[in-house]
Amino acid sequence: MTKCNTNTLFSRSLLFSQILILVTKIINDIQVGYKMTSWNVTELLINYESGFVRRGLLGHLIFFCCEYFGLPPYNIVLSICIICILLYIYLFTNKLFEKQLPLFLSTSVLMLASPIFSGDWVRKDILIMIFFFFSMKLLFLKYKYAKLLCCLLLCISSLIHESAFFFTFPIIFCVIFLENKSKRPIKYIPLLLPLCIFIMIVISKGNQEVANNILDSWNITDRTTGNSITSLGWPLKFGIKISYLQQTTFTDNGLIFPPLLWGLIILIVYFLLVNLPTFQKNLEKYETQRKFIFILATIQFISILPLFLLGCDYGRWIFYWSSTSICIFLFAPEYFINNVDSLIKINLSFFKSSILFTNDKKTLYILFLILGIPGFVMDTRNYLNSTFIYQIIVKLSSIFKFVF
Repeated sequence: MTKCNTNTLFSRSLLFSQILILVTKIINDIQVGYKMTSWNVTELLINYESGFVRRGLLGHLIFFCCEYFGLPPYNIVLSICIICILLYIYLFTNKLFEKQLPLFLSTSVLMLASPIFSGDWVRKDILIMIFFFFSMKLLFLKYKYAKLLCCLLLCISSLIHESAFFFTFPIIFCVIFLENKSKRPIKYIPLLLPLCIFIMIVISKGNQEVANNILDSWNITDRTTGNSITSLGWPLKFGIKISYLQQTTFTDNGLIFPPLLWGLIILIVYFLLVNLPTFQKNLEKYETQRKFIFILATIQFISILPLFLLGCDYGRWIFYWSSTSICIFLFAPEYFINNVDSLIKINLSFFKSSILFTNDKKTLYILFLILGIPGFVMDTRNYLNSTFIYQIIVKLSSIFKFVF
């Protein structure tokens, strides 16, 4: 068997095993169930029943469906999240196939597996990535109103969750800047729309009274449990304090210091991102492709850095970073990659000789298997549960016990 056939077989086997493990995890989560007052479910229930507030758009649409069609909110939330997962897989696998990249990437830890392993598939993250996907599709279209429509999509996704603004606005600005060779200020006017929306969101961040009114609209009487709705009343300083304490507290009886492990995970994710061109069949311009995604991943990481300071869901922020970087890489046309290449001067030999890059696909496959990205708390159990190699071993041991 040739080396090419071996890589193809391993890639397909990895895709099949990933899908099987992720489907099993989703089914198990549905069987166990999420509490109506859980952080995951309540994030989708934030609405405008107490007036305009950040993150309220999707929740208000769900509230409308419940009021006028008599549908249970829990079922609507689960249905939305499952549809988003299916749509995410469909959109990204098609684009990966078109770009001649392995399809297992769409269900890897860099993309869909991360929120599913952490249980955060019942949140807004995957939906926001779908909005980002269509935003990038519009962004690179040669259509008169494409940039305007792209900014309108950003407005909607920001009203669903403000984090979308952090990783979408900078790339839209960069693309307009690179394409605006005539230096006309009018080209930047569409950016004013999402900017104004973001300012409105910051001003209308919410308070305890707003949170209580939203809880009343869903008949949630338990106010003792912390959830996404009650967090609207948290002051900024309190949120930053929780993030700091959570990520600087030793876990596993003092054996693990989370910042060190998060730093290592970020380096591995960065390594995998910049080496994605290694998987491409056409290696004619792989140095240029590496240079592009190297710059791209750096820009996107800088864009989400404020989220690391504002919240302690580091696994979610890494999911945003890796997913958006891959999405832009899939959509960026050759002329745009060449524009970036000519604007930012880095010797292409760096992308051949640096230890940051590799042509060894086996190394990359191994990293995809052993890399874990916990959603929130960094400890041994959460890390292992977020890796494919551990999940494969668990599933094989279960089959072995059942048979013997």
